[in-house]
Amino acid sequence: MRDAIDDEVLNRVDNNPSTSTRRVAGQLGVSHSSVWRVWHRFGLHPYHKQKVQTLNPNDYPHRVNYCQWYLQKCQEDPDFPSLVLHSDEAMFSEEGILNTKNNIVWAADNPHATYEHG
Repeated sequence: MRDAIDDEVLNRVDNNPSTSTRRVAGQLGVSHSSVWRVWHRFGLHPYHKQKVQTLNPNDYPHRVNYCQWYLQKCQEDPDFPSLVLHSDEAMFSEEGILNTKNNIVWAADNPHATYEHG
């Protein structure tokens, strides 16, 4: 059964899917666990946004140069690829460490949300 508070809690997340349970709770004067329960009852889950690199037009020559260098190294030494560690497990940024724990989107299905940096 849906009541007026449920409707308002759901309206808040519809208007801003990146909002937090604590923010909505503070705005409506209810506990954040009440907001969490409403969102959960109506099938909403928190999904983390994926950080993606912004590509600029002047990045293209650098990428081509790297590829040419890599291919040359592979021709010189066929074992070269086994000496290189390619991983997407860590992200390094000029801005420092970014806490993505609270960078979420509330949705019923995974929206595969991203945000750009760079």
